[in-house]
Amino acid sequence: MQRDRIAAQPVSWGINYLPGWGRMLDAGRIIREVRKLGLTAMEYQPGLFPEDAAAARAYFEGAGLRPAAGWVPVNLAQRDRTVELARFRDAVRFLADLGAPISTIGAAGPTGDFESGVRLTEQQWGYLEAGLDEITDIAGEAGVTVALHPHVGTAVENEQDIQRVLANTTVGFCYDAGHIAAAGADPVHVARLIADRTVHVHLKDIDYRVAERLIDGTIGWAEAVGEGVFTPLGRGDLDLTAILAAYRSYDGTVVIEQDIRLLEEGTGPRQDPFENMSTSIAFLEAQ
Repeated sequence: MQRDRIAAQPVSWGINYLPGWGRMLDAGRIIREVRKLGLTAMEYQPGLFPEDAAAARAYFEGAGLRPAAGWVPVNLAQRDRTVELARFRDAVRFLADLGAPISTIGAAGPTGDFESGVRLTEQQWGYLEAGLDEITDIAGEAGVTVALHPHVGTAVENEQDIQRVLANTTVGFCYDAGHIAAAGADPVHVARLIADRTVHVHLKDIDYRVAERLIDGTIGWAEAVGEGVFTPLGRGDLDLTAILAAYRSYDGTVVIEQDIRLLEEGTGPRQDPFENMSTSIAFLEAQ
C-alpha cells in the first residue's frame, strides 16, 4: 500500500475527549511525529485542534496535512430528533468548511462513554434507521459522506446490528477491524459483508486475551484499552491479510487507529505512539 493512502488518528497518540482517559499530548508533538512518519493525512479530533473551522483548516494546511475525516457521535434512536439533527447539521457544516470529505458517526447512547451497550427496542430501531438516512441526506447537501462506524458501546456494534442497518438504510460504513472483533464478531466475515457499502476504513489489530474479557463483560471499554487490547498492525491476532483482500477494490484512505491510553508507568503496557505507528505503517506498506 502506498504511504499517501495511509492516514493517522489522534487516538493512536492517546488523544480522547472522554474524562480521565489519560495523559494528553500536545498537538505540536503529534503533528511533528505524523510528518516524520511521512504521512500526509490525519483525522480531525475534538479537543486537539482548533474548534473554529477556518482556524482548524489553516492548522492542517500549515502542517501540510489533509483532514481525512471527522468523528461525530449521534443519538438518533428517538422519535423527536430535532435537536440532534440540528447538532449534526452544525457538525457536518464544520467538517465541510474544514475540507474533510467524511463524517464518521457512531450510534451513541445517552451517556456517550462506550462503557455499556446500547440495546434498542424495535420502535427505537425504526427511529435510528430513519435517522441514519436523514443524516446521510443532510451530509450530502454539504458535500460530506456519512460513514457509520460500528463501535463498542453503541447501538451498532455487532454483526446482527450491522445486518439490520444494511437491510434497512442506505448509509455507508466505516469498517473498523478492531471494534468489530472487540464486539465479538468475525472481522473477516464482516469485511466481506459490508465491503460494497464501505466508504472509509479504520485498521487496528487486537489482542484477543484482553478482548475476550471485554466481550464477556469482565472489563469495560476504557479498561480494555488501558490494558492494550489494540496492538500495532501485524502484532495482534487478526487476519489482516484476509481483511485487506476483502477491500482490494477500495481505493480510499486507510486510517491507522490504534486506540491507546497513556497511563502512569506500571498501570498498563508501555506505549510509544511513534514506534507503534512506524510498525503499523511498515506492515501496510508490505501488503
